[in-house]
Amino acid sequence: MSRIKKVTLLVDGPNIYRYAKFVANEAFGCMLRDIKEIAEQFGFVDTGKAVVYFDPNVNKHPKILDFARRSRYAAVVGSNSSNDFRIHELLIKDGEKYLAGDDTDLLALSAGSLIYCPLAGSAEKYGKKLLLIYPSGETSKELRDACHITAKIRSMR
Repeated sequence: MSRIKKVTLLVDGPNIYRYAKFVANEAFGCMLRDIKEIAEQFGFVDTGKAVVYFDPNVNKHPKILDFARRSRYAAVVGSNSSNDFRIHELLIKDGEKYLAGDDTDLLALSAGSLIYCPLAGSAEKYGKKLLLIYPSGETSKELRDACHITAKIRSMR
């Protein structure tokens, strides 16, 4: 019996939401579903291992958090009073923690900034892979090149 890959999915919420706003405000929920479907093609995504990160401004827009929760994501909201405000730092830290553990075979990342490139090195260090799920036009070439596997979000093709 072959082992099912355990996939952890981390989403840079502001990056994906910013892109979805240009398409249609409701596109955010659709994109989150599409992102998860792509990740599930590579293995099992546990509910607690699908996380979307937001900055504190998301509290002004509860509909966005609702989209995330209805799409079965855990939502992490950074705080103005701590270093968590810089969500990319929190996402990278969490990504490295998941890669170092035994509960993740593949880290799926939905983001666009080259700031996440170090996760590819961390994945290699732990003998794992990094999947980038991205919207076209909003993702750095450096990030796409650093990741082991890439997939474009279908709803945005």
